[in-house]
Amino acid sequence: MNKIWTIIDILRWGTEFFESHQIDNARLNIELMLCRVLQLSRIELYSNYDKPLNSKELATLRDYVKRRSKREPLQYILGQQQFIDINIGLSDGVLIPRPETEILAAEALRQIRENEYTEMLDIGTGSGCLAIYIAKNCPNSNVTAIDISAEAIDTARKNADSLGLKNISFFVSDILKTTPRKQYDMIISNPPYIPMRDYSELEEELKYEPQNALTDGADGLTFYKRYAEFFGQAIKNSGMFMLEIGKGQSEDVKNIFKEFKVSIIKDFSGIDRIILGKK
Repeated sequence: MNKIWTIIDILRWGTEFFESHQIDNARLNIELMLCRVLQLSRIELYSNYDKPLNSKELATLRDYVKRRSKREPLQYILGQQQFIDINIGLSDGVLIPRPETEILAAEALRQIRENEYTEMLDIGTGSGCLAIYIAKNCPNSNVTAIDISAEAIDTARKNADSLGLKNISFFVSDILKTTPRKQYDMIISNPPYIPMRDYSELEEELKYEPQNALTDGADGLTFYKRYAEFFGQAIKNSGMFMLEIGKGQSEDVKNIFKEFKVSIIKDFSGIDRIILGKK
């Protein structure tokens, strides 16, 4: 006779299994998988702890567990990630939004409101998290989002459509080969900044993410150097840029933008993470 697996059985087994495979936050991983499979909240899991799973639910969960044990990121398995107060849909062809990027989004929104900016450009939009957050919270603005990846643009557009946003436009574009044709109040970007020499040392989960969204294949500074070539023309006199940077890059990036007045914002760990520049 087949064993009947209840929610509490799965929680106990899954936690032990993931811990044995050195998966961080083992309990949370199995909780979120069960939430997705059963369409329940985490609180509802525990108020229905004796609920049995049917064969279809078990099969889906088994697939999730197998994928996660191979270090595939949970966000790709579940197909989503929370970004501040927005649920961002994901495909494995886009970068997973990070808490550090939420700092960029929140500070960008503050500057936009304070300076009454209306025209924004997001370079390398990926899932669209930055552009969508701004468009959602600044309904009178016009946000343009570009990315070299057609898959990323498709994913970002779907995320914007799910929120019914009408003030955001998406385009496939290679910023290393093209230059914006208009001026913007603000340009934001979270470019690939990991030096290629460091890429092989990244944890296994990161290897599932698109390589060209993580590293420029060189010293990690390629995109900042490219931006410095046209930001002077693409940003209005009263405008600014805000860029995410990697650990230990702040001095190099400040030197690249020596023609601008720049300041640095630190992340939750006290690491220089955002560079803000004005003419």
